[in-house]
Amino acid sequence: MDYKKAIQMRSSRRAYLPKSLENRISVRLRESVFHYNQESGLRIRLVENDSHLFEHFLSGYGMFSGVQNYFAMIGLEQDECLREKVGYYGERLVLEATLLGLGTCWIGGTYQKSACIRQLHLKEEETLVCIIAVGNVISQRSLKEKIVHKISKRSSKSISEMSHCEGPMPESFRSGMEAVRKAPSALNKQPVLFTYGNGTVTATVRDPARQGIDLGIAMLHFEIGASSPYPFSYLHGKYQLELPS
Repeated sequence: MDYKKAIQMRSSRRAYLPKSLENRISVRLRESVFHYNQESGLRIRLVENDSHLFEHFLSGYGMFSGVQNYFAMIGLEQDECLREKVGYYGERLVLEATLLGLGTCWIGGTYQKSACIRQLHLKEEETLVCIIAVGNVISQRSLKEKIVHKISKRSSKSISEMSHCEGPMPESFRSGMEAVRKAPSALNKQPVLFTYGNGTVTATVRDPARQGIDLGIAMLHFEIGASSPYPFSYLHGKYQLELPS
């Protein structure tokens, strides 16, 4: 898949058409969910045609409408990298959905979480970290979506605010950071700091418990933008990646 193209195309959508996913698209997404669950140890679920969790609460407070499909991002609370995994693999699904012509939006708090948990039948050791809305959207953003997009675009950080380089910045690092600038993050805070030195990129946040999802999303975007043949590895409490010269 052309993930670089998806990064350029992706934008958070809040107005959805109340229609089911096409069968071929549903099958494609479920195949990805199965693969990522096997790879990560998460238990992501694609829930379809379920609008009652959103009809009242999301329509006003969260400025959402028409949501009836979503990815439930579930994992083991004891997993020290849980939220980073949710961000990393959830954003993979977002980018794939984008290339399939769907709209998506990360949703952290503006949904009926307790009702969602009851429906998902979580195991005692599992936790629902967040959900990602996914579905059919019209080509043009609604007025509310335009307002939200304008605000987030205006407040986007520069590369220099999100990174530090020891010496000249490699072009691959700059390309990675350009992709990071387009990554979604909670309240558009863009809290991840990328540091480069001696051929190694390190990605960190000040508060992993609160900002781990943002970290996972940003790491994926960096890997894609930098065309890195390697993924980030968790070493000595930090995420590191060897950047080819």
